[in-house]
Amino acid sequence: MGSTRSPLDPLLRAFLQFVQEEASSFSPTARAHVTTIAERLDVPPELIDALFTSAKCRGFLRPVPHARVRVRWQVSKAGRAFLAEEHSAVPSPTSPRVM
Repeated sequence: MGSTRSPLDPLLRAFLQFVQEEASSFSPTARAHVTTIAERLDVPPELIDALFTSAKCRGFLRPVPHARVRVRWQVSKAGRAFLAEEHSAVPSPTSPRVM
């Protein structure tokens, strides 16, 4: 069964691809990480927090201990599967909803 579709999925996909391919991990408390990703995706930095929260809640990121008390996040197996899905586009407004 595929993941639940969201209007944020195209941006979420870009966020996860960046974390996986460019950064190898993400720290939501590191302003430099947030700013870099926001600039790359051409979105406000505040949206990166929403994308991070969505990815974390959907199990697309996993925590990885870093340094003493900091945690960084890497794309999980579920996140890699999401990235591999062919049909992750947002359904058209005329598509019937599946509840």
